[in-house]
Amino acid sequence: MNREREPEAAPALRAVETRVRPRILFFGEAVTLAHVTRPLALANGLDSDSYDVHFAFAENELTRDRDFLFDHGDRWTRWPISSIGPGRFLRATASGARLYDRASLAAYVEEDFRLFERIRPDLVVGDLRLSLCVSAPLSRVPYVAINNAYWSPFGVLKKMPVPEFPMARLMMRWLGASTVARLLARAEPAILAHHAAPLNQLRRRYGLPPLGLFREAYTFGDVSVYADLPELVPTENRPAHHRYIGPVLWSPSVKLPAWWEQWPSQKPRAYVSLGSSGRSDLLASVLDALEELEITPLVSTAGAPPSSSLSSRALVAPYLPGEETARRCDVVICNGGSPTVYQALQAGVPVLGIASNMDQLLSMTYTQRSGAGRLLRAGDATPDQIRENVRQLLSQDSWRRAAQRLAVSFSSCDAHSLFREIVEELLGSRARGTTARGTA
Repeated sequence: MNREREPEAAPALRAVETRVRPRILFFGEAVTLAHVTRPLALANGLDSDSYDVHFAFAENELTRDRDFLFDHGDRWTRWPISSIGPGRFLRATASGARLYDRASLAAYVEEDFRLFERIRPDLVVGDLRLSLCVSAPLSRVPYVAINNAYWSPFGVLKKMPVPEFPMARLMMRWLGASTVARLLARAEPAILAHHAAPLNQLRRRYGLPPLGLFREAYTFGDVSVYADLPELVPTENRPAHHRYIGPVLWSPSVKLPAWWEQWPSQKPRAYVSLGSSGRSDLLASVLDALEELEITPLVSTAGAPPSSSLSSRALVAPYLPGEETARRCDVVICNGGSPTVYQALQAGVPVLGIASNMDQLLSMTYTQRSGAGRLLRAGDATPDQIRENVRQLLSQDSWRRAAQRLAVSFSSCDAHSLFREIVEELLGSRARGTTARGTA
């Protein structure tokens, strides 16, 4: 995947094929669980009698032996694809390096073409599969991109937060946070152009126009769906093909741990999940803070084996049903990424997001603006800081009231229904069981 090859031509036009059901191909980018579970949840929400659903993802340390991910697998066909590894992705997000180089994206595009040739989809849906910005338009296949509105070029937050990169933290120590924020604001266009360059270069090689800066490239699609609430992450002047569908919630279907009904009923509880992209080394600090506050922690380790050094008072499991766990707790502590934040807010529970990458910083910036949670940078997450933030979330009613207001909006938003409407619009009569076209 490291050696770039000459561009492969898009699949040639095939003869028209008669199908009973339109064929939809979902891509999940297996670098974090969120980019697999969001398309997975939307795929599982489609009627298998109406659609022939296919799901492509890489089998790696993130997805391998995770049977709970695919408990509805008999409803659609699985396809293995290549992907950069989760470790490489997380190192890039932690350091500010490009997520993908041009050679990796070029290999992805060739693999997309081969898969299109085999499946011949009527519609593709992708979550962080940036190569679809090339392969889908060249193959003349409608493309739905799953995104968060805080990455939108039409978001109301015009400047990026200061990142948690080591160099940025060092600069803040020397120059102060406000000075670094001003310097970053001046450099932001060049930074976003740098991150978009590999994809724009690849589009030029295939005769496609560049997409602009990273936000434009990241949210490109015939339809770009925002898995957010407009009340929480607002946009302005967005085009009609950028549409909110609401949070796409997912919880693993796992056996409940033996302690599930045995926790102390008189003490406050915290759901702790630092996820597949959080700073797992901060878990001990979180538990130390909760122990002093006499809060019972319900901990999901995202599949990692629990450390023997964890507090004996912690109730630990590899995975927990996040939505139900959040409802049973008084506060949620997570990495600040939207999947767990939205589980908390759906339950009307305030959230402490310990953010270590830009996606988490953006998510928690908006959550903090809403009054339903507090942002704590991972580099500042000492036991004392965690303890003080949790104490404020539990002692001041305003945080819970804001979370409960958002919970009302969550209850009135059906992401699956809104997504199905978009699918029907894009497929037209084919969604009602008529003739489907071949892939160009």
